[in-house]
Amino acid sequence: MAPQTKSFGIAQIIVLSIFLCGCTQTSSLTSSERSRDSAQSQKLSGKPIDFGSSQSPEETQKKTQELFDKVDWSDDIASRISFRARDNETDEQKAARQKAKEIEKSLYELGPTAIPALLDHALSPDRQNRTIALNTIKRFGASAVTPMMAKLTDKNTNSRQRRTLIEMVASQGEEVYPSIEKLLKSTNQRDISIGADLAVKAANRNGSFRSQSEFQECPFSEETRTAMLAAIRIHPDSATRANLAKAISLYGESNESIKPELIECFKYEESTQAKEELLNTLTNLGATESAGKASEILKVLSTTLNDDKDPRVRAAAARSLLRFTLILDDNAVNALKKATGDNIKSVQVAAFNTLIAAARQREDCKPVVLEALKSNDESISSAALNSLRYLNLDDKTLLPLVLEYANSHSARRADQAYRILAEMGPDASGQAVSALTNALKSNTNNKREAIRALERMGPAAKAAIPSLRAVSESNAIEDMMVRDDATRLLTKLQAM
Repeated sequence: MAPQTKSFGIAQIIVLSIFLCGCTQTSSLTSSERSRDSAQSQKLSGKPIDFGSSQSPEETQKKTQELFDKVDWSDDIASRISFRARDNETDEQKAARQKAKEIEKSLYELGPTAIPALLDHALSPDRQNRTIALNTIKRFGASAVTPMMAKLTDKNTNSRQRRTLIEMVASQGEEVYPSIEKLLKSTNQRDISIGADLAVKAANRNGSFRSQSEFQECPFSEETRTAMLAAIRIHPDSATRANLAKAISLYGESNESIKPELIECFKYEESTQAKEELLNTLTNLGATESAGKASEILKVLSTTLNDDKDPRVRAAAARSLLRFTLILDDNAVNALKKATGDNIKSVQVAAFNTLIAAARQREDCKPVVLEALKSNDESISSAALNSLRYLNLDDKTLLPLVLEYANSHSARRADQAYRILAEMGPDASGQAVSALTNALKSNTNNKREAIRALERMGPAAKAAIPSLRAVSESNAIEDMMVRDDATRLLTKLQAM
């Protein structure tokens, strides 16, 4: 069950309303008018969220330090100690481990007020102190969330410590979502940045996003997602905008109401990283929809692939279209065909891969597969070769294409060709046996795949018996499995 969000005071709601109203006026502005300058940043200059003190009471700090002062084993033992029992540990290591467990128990008995002091040690460079502190904090469970949030949002916490804390807080499961929601609904730049980063980490750690088509119930209110969309428009930090977009994607569901807002955000975005995440978010929200509902997203992706000046963004658009291969429209296919001639390799590869996948459903994409087979880029030609078996080509058309790659100097392409020949079986036996026999005679590493393909050729494979015997008896072939496979097939063919 998703945690319930806490209510906010009237003052906060008024601030948020002013903040969101200011954002709704941006859609009619030009890119230059919407630049994220200091004036825009002032809209995110609200008071930081207060999670309480990041310090333990003085008496608790003193007791905590006294317990950590007992960690006095030698540097040699400290570098080799394990906090779990191991069969090969020495008596000295075992004693140190048991002492560490006793210290953890005593620290835990100090109660939750010790958590802030424990966090100081958890963020220290001392490995043993850090491990003892982290193990103790984990025992406090949900009660550790608020102190960790106080430390995380403390202005004196440096960036390295903040990264560590974000990982710690993100591992707390659903208990952390109310705190993330507070940050995301804040009108403070720094709070929103921390909240966006934390939301992404929590989703990845807690499995909120399970697959491209299966979303867990969103733990955030509609109001929070509205605030996230608003922050994407005006937050000055591109990494934060990217994280906000990613968080919406990770926790989102196919929601018609937010797609226009995301498209509007993408339209005026200038950061490569944020644009990539926004495309990914739109794709996640639209990939499971029908052609009619996804048409607007397809239009955005096709236009981006055609017109965007950033090659990384064009490549991202081509990759996103791969998720829509069942419902690609003519505009998308034409944009992809044009992109196969892009002067940037990553864009070409992404476009070819999408068209190759689409060829299973669209006849007008099949010529692109045949063109891709001739590509000098091995990733493109290999993808095309692999797709041939799914294109319902007749054997007369398919066999010459496969045989050309069976004799390839590329081990990857040859392996793929041998697998296709194996699937074709006796139907390909005439010309295939000759190509596979040549593979056994050549100095390549593909002999095992060639032997497997020969096994599927039936009696016609007897023509390869001399070559199989040579492989079986060769001391020059170091791979014993290759010799064993050759011997096994040789025996089988001689018994026919």
